[in-house]
Amino acid sequence: PPFETAFQAHMAAWRLDGKPRTARQFSVYQNCPLPTPEDRLCFILVYLKTSALQVVQGRLFGMGQSKANQWIHVLLPALLAALRTLGDAPARSLTVLAQRSGVSEADAATVGVRFENDYRAQLERNFRSVFDKMRRHFPVEILDPDLKLIDLPSLEAS
Repeated sequence: PPFETAFQAHMAAWRLDGKPRTARQFSVYQNCPLPTPEDRLCFILVYLKTSALQVVQGRLFGMGQSKANQWIHVLLPALLAALRTLGDAPARSLTVLAQRSGVSEADAATVGVRFENDYRAQLERNFRSVFDKMRRHFPVEILDPDLKLIDLPSLEAS
């Protein structure tokens, strides 16, 4: 899986706190809040989909805001590296979009909206698949199908 490969490659050189790894190699501890590749992918996809505050994201996944921040900063580059490996990284310019689609820049500009809509539709399908898996990990009352927070316990309680 490209996402896990990119994550492991990053963690081979860097610690979760962003410092270079000098001694031990990365391993998943028993109390890790994101122990599986699926948990890590779900975490970053939920963060991107909901644009949740880091404190809320942390609460959803059983960690504090500072740890959520560390995971976000590790997993975002891993996701981008995986998308690049798959050839699915977002095009950042009209020129690149035209090259990928094999059309002129003028044609790409006229159909760019369709490409964006197709891309968003694919992301939504992928997200729905991950969301279905999430239902096994979270109480149903926390998430609705549109991924809006419902009845989240008060943050002052912790």
